[in-house]
Amino acid sequence: MRILLDECVNAGVRAAFPGHSVKTVSEISWRSSKDGPLLAHAEKAVDVFVTIDRKLGRQHDLKRLRLGFVVAHVPDNEIASELKGRCRTHAFSGQLEDRRGFLR
Repeated sequence: MRILLDECVNAGVRAAFPGHSVKTVSEISWRSSKDGPLLAHAEKAVDVFVTIDRKLGRQHDLKRLRLGFVVAHVPDNEIASELKGRCRTHAFSGQLEDRRGFLR
């Protein structure tokens, strides 16, 4: 699976996705981009977008995008918070669901 980590997500989170192709927004040279153009690019280039931006779903109509989203609720952007269980994510039975079915 191709996964893109938003620039607000600590790059060390890639370790949580072994066996998948994980890139950061910085690595693909889209750092400091506005959300709209970034999401349009992500829709074409990756399968899942990971963010800690809780406002993303209110600011954009994510249902129209053919892309899975993981929004992690963390107290801060420290890798210890994101990887050591101090976060909550929106997930569906441990899997991500998009319009194409279940992503594994």
